[in-house]
Amino acid sequence: MLGNVVILLVSWLLLHFVLKQNLSALGWSPVLLRLKQLFCGFALMVLLCGLVYVVRWWISGTEWQLAEGANWGQWPEVAYWHLRSVLFEELIFRGALLVIAIQFLGARWALLISAAVFGVYHWFSYGILGQWIPMLFVFLGTGLTGWVWAFAFHKSGSLALPIGLHFGWNFISNVFAQGPVAAGVFVSESTKHMSEWGLLLHSVVGMFMAPLLTYVVLRFLFFRDKSVSTKS
Repeated sequence: MLGNVVILLVSWLLLHFVLKQNLSALGWSPVLLRLKQLFCGFALMVLLCGLVYVVRWWISGTEWQLAEGANWGQWPEVAYWHLRSVLFEELIFRGALLVIAIQFLGARWALLISAAVFGVYHWFSYGILGQWIPMLFVFLGTGLTGWVWAFAFHKSGSLALPIGLHFGWNFISNVFAQGPVAAGVFVSESTKHMSEWGLLLHSVVGMFMAPLLTYVVLRFLFFRDKSVSTKS
């Protein structure tokens, strides 16, 4: 949590000295609207993340079972860990630097640069540097996701929506897979051998389906009215 406090301080300094603004540029108010966006982002990503797993189950013929001895009491701690890490990444990639980039470069280039840096960042966080095929997939998948979340920030005028989206994806993904601080709630076993094309489709769905669907929902449902970020 100390790291997030430091990032907030640095963000304030950057906004103050570069744009003569303060942390309100990250969109903390009106509070009711921002809480609504946070919850909607979380709920949307839970729904889409679940849909992604259903499609991947169908492709791979996977059977899921409740993990033996699943420790439900650990999940508040898991939620706190994911929320802390999400805040860290959002403040860096969709925070003050993105606000400044939009002001100087325009939204199109700012969002693209933010997305590219987010993709490169995951080479290091996933520990895949030097593995060229995984690097390509991770760059495209996390880069696209980063672009969609940057788009959500730009259109809503707040970090609330991308935080909700990011937190929803990370938390629900941990339910189905080993996470940094806890094992998943479910264990899986594939019931059929996949071809190379099947494996590719399985990977593509996992990487690209959720961000693409998220963009469609945001673009055509959330932001049909461009004044959405200012209405409570």
